[in-house]
Amino acid sequence: MVLFDYRIDKSKINGLGVFTNEKIKKGFVVFKASLILDLELSKEQFDSLSYQEQKEFIHYGYLDKKSNTYKLNFDTALRFLNYDKNGNIYQDENHCETYLIAKRDIEANEEITFDYLEVMNEEWFNLEFNDNNKYY
Repeated sequence: MVLFDYRIDKSKINGLGVFTNEKIKKGFVVFKASLILDLELSKEQFDSLSYQEQKEFIHYGYLDKKSNTYKLNFDTALRFLNYDKNGNIYQDENHCETYLIAKRDIEANEEITFDYLEVMNEEWFNLEFNDNNKYY
């Protein structure tokens, strides 16, 4: 669940992105998972999906490197969260579920970015950003 006022807008990084409408202070929790609404699949469940379902899941979800489960967040905004190795939010390591915190003060109208490799299995990351994989 996104915990700040945001909008989806045109990004200089890639297509659309998530932009804050308000100033966010360093340390503020910007997003936390909903254990009721978010989807978590085992490898067996993921493998049982059709080709098209796996393709969609790879694009919008991720393989969590800590739990080794496949996760898809309910909140649409996260689907537009662009990758940046030096993103302005980070995953709190004390939480197994998605729990994203502002790494620094973030100005109003700034794009929210995230280093996906903080939570995403590197092999999965390469699948998403490689056009020559078995799912596409």
